[in-house]
Amino acid sequence: MGTPTQHIAPDDHRLNWLGAISLQKEKGWVQPWRIPYEQRALFPPTDLQERAAMPAGIRIAFQSTTTSLSCSYEPADDLSPLDIFCDGEFIQTVSLAERDSFTIRGLSTNDKHFELWLPQHGIFRLRSLAIDAAATLRDLPDMRPRWITYGSSITQCRTAASPS
Repeated sequence: MGTPTQHIAPDDHRLNWLGAISLQKEKGWVQPWRIPYEQRALFPPTDLQERAAMPAGIRIAFQSTTTSLSCSYEPADDLSPLDIFCDGEFIQTVSLAERDSFTIRGLSTNDKHFELWLPQHGIFRLRSLAIDAAATLRDLPDMRPRWITYGSSITQCRTAASPS
């Protein structure tokens, strides 16, 4: 029998979607956008809208005492990997291709700052996160200055090995 877990909805107010301009919230998932989703028709051509739907540079940040973290997402073709950071330290790169979830285990019981660097290529739709049943979960506001850029495939970083 596995460890009981608490499931975190993708639109939970304790998850901070750093770098996202808007969130598309549908039944069962949330997708970050780099433009205002509801106004996407104002951003022609279609290729631009497709690129803005890819979460290059977007991170999900939160604090937790969990020793394990599971992530469930909508499977998608051509989805690049996701990077996990804990307290500013790289933990691992996770391949998202050909599956719809992953779990990492063996984390310390300390209160930790998590950042999940979302794929720089492909459409990522989060279904849920899961943490230990007794773990805490708090939002992690980011007060750093923001840098907004518009560019080409170089700023998209499609061919980078991982998003961070």
